[in-house]
Amino acid sequence: MNKHCHNDSGSDLIIQHQAVIEQTIKAFEQNQAYMFTDFEHIEITQLLQSKLSKLLITQLPASLNEQQISNLLTDILVYEHDAYLVKCAPKRLLQKHRKSLYKSIEHFSKAKYKLDKQAQKYLFDIIELKLIQKVSLYMLSLQNTLPSINSILHTILQQLFAIHSKKIHQELDLHLLTNAPDSLVVKYSKIIEQTSKHLSPKDCKQKDVAQIVKERLLKKVRNKQWQGTYKAKNGASFETYFTSVIKHETKKCIQNKLVYNSFYSLEILDKKYPAFDIITTLQHHPTFQLHLSKIHLYLTNNTKDSSKVELCLKVMYGIPLTMQRLMTLYPHCSEHLLQIIINDFGEQKKKRNKRQLRENLNIFLPELEQEMPTTVGNLRKWIARQRINIWEVIFQSNIDVKSLNTESSKIVDWYFEILLHFYYKK
Repeated sequence: MNKHCHNDSGSDLIIQHQAVIEQTIKAFEQNQAYMFTDFEHIEITQLLQSKLSKLLITQLPASLNEQQISNLLTDILVYEHDAYLVKCAPKRLLQKHRKSLYKSIEHFSKAKYKLDKQAQKYLFDIIELKLIQKVSLYMLSLQNTLPSINSILHTILQQLFAIHSKKIHQELDLHLLTNAPDSLVVKYSKIIEQTSKHLSPKDCKQKDVAQIVKERLLKKVRNKQWQGTYKAKNGASFETYFTSVIKHETKKCIQNKLVYNSFYSLEILDKKYPAFDIITTLQHHPTFQLHLSKIHLYLTNNTKDSSKVELCLKVMYGIPLTMQRLMTLYPHCSEHLLQIIINDFGEQKKKRNKRQLRENLNIFLPELEQEMPTTVGNLRKWIARQRINIWEVIFQSNIDVKSLNTESSKIVDWYFEILLHFYYKK
């Protein structure tokens, strides 16, 4: 324990306690995770020496020990260091209080947006210069008084977001669109969830819709799909544009979810494709019967291309062909040609992929339909369009097949195949 005497000179006392000053500065750096530059270290040391000299001579009791002096110096250092940084190094002031600033940024954005760490960093970079200018002016207006620096920074941020919020977020959105697409989708996740909640009917799970929309938006943003499109929308903020995109994607997602929601109740989704043995368990289900009746109405009322539709569906979905049915569909064709088709597609002993089936169909269809030959690619598109037409009739919903993810499309197609096999089996 060191005793102090008021008769000692200030300089003697400072020399006596220089080690305490150095220890206090080192402890401060460790606690604040902040390292002084060499110049700052000199300035801070001189500041503490001056403060301690006055206190030791005029105010401090002689009985204070080194730990008590260190605590006093720490209080002075915390108070004075921010004031020093405001005057001499405002950028380092922001670095020192970065965590607190991030919390304030999150506070002023959380009502509408969700910012991940990367978005917070970009936003901090955007407003950093404005903060430096504002905090310097703010400190000048305070003259000799110094409230909590965190309080000052929070107040300045509040003013910035109140006046420049749209401009700040516009700059942030364009930066994220180019450099951090994942962070952009995270930022708008609350708007996605609110849009899904607002647009989803009762029989659609809102969380599922929101998740699918996020995945689709993320894929498109990563592929830079909207950069050129947005630039063409003169005058509109990116938020306005992206919000309209979110609504559009949500509506498409809901339409397609309604398609396979109608057979979620069938409780067959855990079965592996294809599993036609479950037909016996489905045939009395009301939803299944309703879908069968809609297929019947569509195929019987669709007089144009009805023969071509039936042939293509049977071939593509592995449904056996019979000579009797082919003669009914194409009475003008010779039995020889029909027999060749039966031999090729009748039992389909050889397992062939969809492309091979379309190639073989494309050989026979011109003569069967008495039409001009077309390409296999055009036939593929025609078959896909017919399939979608039937899906829309069955599920009473417009279907954008591009917005169906791979798993969803397989589920719908698998169920459609079961319906076709049961329909043509009757």
